[in-house]
Amino acid sequence: GPEAREETRGRTDLKILLRALHLDSSKILCSGLRLGLISPRTENCFRDFITEQLKLGAQHTELESFSEKELDEFLSIHALKDDETSEMLIIDFCLHFEKLEILPDLILTRQFQLIPACVTLLIQMRPKISSKKGRHEQLRRLHSAIVCIAVNALDELFTTFLNVWPDIILLLYTLSLTAHELNDFCRSLRPRQCHSRRCKRTCSCPEYFREIFNYFDCSALVFMWLGIVWKLAIQDNPTHPTAYTCQMILSTSYLLWGFRSVSFLSYSELIGPVITMLEHLLIRDLLPFLAIILVIVYSFGVFFFNLLFPVVTALASETSSATYAVDVFVQVYTMPLKLLFTDFPQDLAAAKADISNQSISSEAAHPTGYPVFEHFARYTFLLVCNLVMLNLLIALFNLRVSIMSSKARGIWRRSYFHMLLEYKRSGLVPPPLSFVYYAYKLAQQCYKCRQRSRNVDDEAKTKEYIEFLQFQATHFRRSRPSLSRQLEANRSDAEGLKSHTRNALAEVHSELDEALVRQHIRLQKLEEQRADDMKELRRLARRRSKKSVSGAQAATTD
Repeated sequence: GPEAREETRGRTDLKILLRALHLDSSKILCSGLRLGLISPRTENCFRDFITEQLKLGAQHTELESFSEKELDEFLSIHALKDDETSEMLIIDFCLHFEKLEILPDLILTRQFQLIPACVTLLIQMRPKISSKKGRHEQLRRLHSAIVCIAVNALDELFTTFLNVWPDIILLLYTLSLTAHELNDFCRSLRPRQCHSRRCKRTCSCPEYFREIFNYFDCSALVFMWLGIVWKLAIQDNPTHPTAYTCQMILSTSYLLWGFRSVSFLSYSELIGPVITMLEHLLIRDLLPFLAIILVIVYSFGVFFFNLLFPVVTALASETSSATYAVDVFVQVYTMPLKLLFTDFPQDLAAAKADISNQSISSEAAHPTGYPVFEHFARYTFLLVCNLVMLNLLIALFNLRVSIMSSKARGIWRRSYFHMLLEYKRSGLVPPPLSFVYYAYKLAQQCYKCRQRSRNVDDEAKTKEYIEFLQFQATHFRRSRPSLSRQLEANRSDAEGLKSHTRNALAEVHSELDEALVRQHIRLQKLEEQRADDMKELRRLARRRSKKSVSGAQAATTD
């Protein structure tokens, strides 16, 4: 109305905006925005301001730098638009009067029509760039800047779009894994006798706590729940200051699940024994070695720090700082470790830079201590750690591998057996929906415990036991001859060769014994046959002698 038009005549913000457009100065525009002199309300009144200034005469107002004909043409183009608060008005104004320097900053200030403004500019600039007239190179740079703004804006919208389905799937997986872990924990609560050879003591502890991978599971689930709850809490604000912390918590959970996934490879017959050896190497050899090397590193670290950067020469302002103790502690440990892994400054200038980065001292290394470190101390440390300790660790690894080579397959078979038992007890529904099965299973078990009577059905148990005995008898009837052979798969190569040779000799002896028995039986049969033949010959001889005697008597009688 007339009152609003009268108000726009003396407004400073409109004059500043028009001045920035006239000079094509993005600095004036940015300064006005930072000082709060230019606001969205300024743009809403921009058309009325131009109209009123034209009525007063363009040559006697702030519009004197613009052509009155072009201003009338610009207003006639936008006369049919009813939306006077459109964010495209100033963009069209700059493009109409070729104010190219201020256009990228104006586009970045758009809240609702940033992408339409970019598309409009790209469409209108293409014919001007193709004609290669006027400010061709400046138009190409502007075109490239507008393309970058549009692509980055679309990418930002795509990456920050609140898509809740990944979070829902992650939450379902977390519920399923938690239910599975609770099921394992409740099932393994029965105490089991544990005997320690070193302490010579026998103690009882649940079987759940004897499996090292269960600790990875619990830690990963704790970090996973913490990260999910944190992420859901800041879901509406992707740029929250704690978003990085939330991401690192979820990444830590993923790291722990990665370590846990190694156990799935242990069920392979080829990889399982190797993982068993690796587990014993880490627990029984590497951890004691790290305890020893930690003491050596700390001792040398304190010595190196006092040798190179003594506290007595440090400035009082540095030693009194709140982070001085933490920086010294970090430097004491990192200095020997860098030297151990051949990552340490080689000259005095590098030593200066290193200490400056650690915020411990801005001065150089001590002039007396640095030559001692350079020519003597560092080689002593390398001699102790690199030549002695690391080679000792390699020797321990070799010894452990030679010892475990005869036991790894047996341990793998035991873990494989436990895997089969776990597979038998696992649910039919896979994650991320398995938590429904475990909830149903828990309710079913509670119902069974409530309905179960105290009297045990002995008849049903006896029937199952008889069926098991029948199965056992049938199976052992087929495999009974092979039950007495010696085991050789769970032995070392030398023991396996001995066992194989022993079994081969036993088979040869068995075959020889069987052959001797057969020969003995054959000889007995031959002896019996010979005895029968001799009896038959004697009988025939007696018969013949009787016939000859009877013939002689008959001849004498005649």
